[in-house]
Amino acid sequence: MATCPVQGARIYYEAHGSGPVLLMLSGGSGDADGFGPLVPYLSKRFTVVTYDRRGYARSPLDGAGQAAFVTIETQSDDAQRVASAVSAEPAYVFGSSLGAVIGLDMAARYAERVRVLVAHEPPLLALLTAEQRVAATPTVREGESVMEALQRFTRQLGISAEGMAPAVDPQRLDAQKREMLERRMVNATFFLQHEVAGVEHYLPDFDRLKASSAQIVIAGGEAGRAYSPYVMAQRAAKLLGTPLVEFPGHHVGYFQYPQAFAQQLTAAYDLRR
Repeated sequence: MATCPVQGARIYYEAHGSGPVLLMLSGGSGDADGFGPLVPYLSKRFTVVTYDRRGYARSPLDGAGQAAFVTIETQSDDAQRVASAVSAEPAYVFGSSLGAVIGLDMAARYAERVRVLVAHEPPLLALLTAEQRVAATPTVREGESVMEALQRFTRQLGISAEGMAPAVDPQRLDAQKREMLERRMVNATFFLQHEVAGVEHYLPDFDRLKASSAQIVIAGGEAGRAYSPYVMAQRAAKLLGTPLVEFPGHHVGYFQYPQAFAQQLTAAYDLRR
């Protein structure tokens, strides 16, 4: 566990295992613990680096970091600084959901920091119709709590309860687990208030991505073909002129099938070494 200074914040990160760096970029409200089930399988081959994005519970902003929304460009600058804090060598990168968008920007603007990027279901909202964008954009409705809004949104993405952690009563948790739950609430609130708009305003430079020295794999969850994250991944892959690679499960298949997901992720990197 360590921290990395960036413009306007101090980023909390963790490194597990040994070998070449694998930088993990989580989805909305996910932090350094967000890939927990996956890390033990990957840390046998890689130094797995996870982190809390700026504004999350363990990565506080300073005065210079306050903004109405955090741009994807700012997020990818943070990401490459975290990777550089661990190793001067280019990193393997895995990004899921919002993390996949950050990874694409990183591959476009910091190609020298990226060996291979696997971008799993990036929410590139500009690739959808106006009607589709409404359903694919997380919002908090009147009378909803933050957690209720996120639960509704995950259902819209086709995320089932299979293999997911059951709901818990905060009053029955020990202090450590209660702290984790409170941290997730801080992260989720920041995501909805300050990160979603950054995604809405962003579209990758596909010409720059095609010219990038970084190898890019666009992935989709095989159980999510009927849902917008898979559709956006398909359209992104077509614009890049690459095939879409399917991974186990739905939008967060790494929670459902961590061992199989890790095996396929490792194979994707091995094919492009």
